[in-house]
Amino acid sequence: MTTQTIVAIRGTKAARYAMCTIRPDGSIWTPSGPVLDGQAGTDAATVAAAIKARDWAAIPAAAYAKLGTMPSGLRVLTAEQYDSEAAAAHRAAMTPGEAEYAATVAPLMAKADRAEARKDHDYAAYVYAMQAASAAYAAWAAQYPRDAALRQAEDWTLAAHDVKAAAGRKAAAAIRAGQDYQQALAAMEAEWSAYCDAHAWD
Repeated sequence: MTTQTIVAIRGTKAARYAMCTIRPDGSIWTPSGPVLDGQAGTDAATVAAAIKARDWAAIPAAAYAKLGTMPSGLRVLTAEQYDSEAAAAHRAAMTPGEAEYAATVAPLMAKADRAEARKDHDYAAYVYAMQAASAAYAAWAAQYPRDAALRQAEDWTLAAHDVKAAAGRKAAAAIRAGQDYQQALAAMEAEWSAYCDAHAWD
């Protein structure tokens, strides 16, 4: 029987259950037992005793989670459905600049990364891919300077050095809060430069 990953969602919390099978009655089973709705209104002591004894027949039918929305509000989706919803929500939350980056720049960046991995075999393709990605990024950054500034600050948050990463976090937070992005970047770079100057001879 084909297995799949199931996601149970209550409020903002989501739990994934791997290697699930769905039986003809709609109940969902992991290798260790059924997926249950803990807020189905059934007697908790009865359910707990049945689980401990692995007496599945003693568990009330209402406690078995099934795909869809349960009366308690628990939502049960396949992983594909959940990931699709999450992706749609992410796209909806994007600024126009972020959406444009995802549609036009990111694919070229990914292509450049693949070309870089093969540059020893096809250097010309690597150069062309890098030029195309750089040109697309420059055009995007000129059209959406605030988004470009935020992306630059977020890149700094990934720095190996704690001080540089912290400066990036401050700048990113300032830009998200609506502060002037140019000032935020200038402060970020100044903080890192000051640290480097102070520790040049360490």
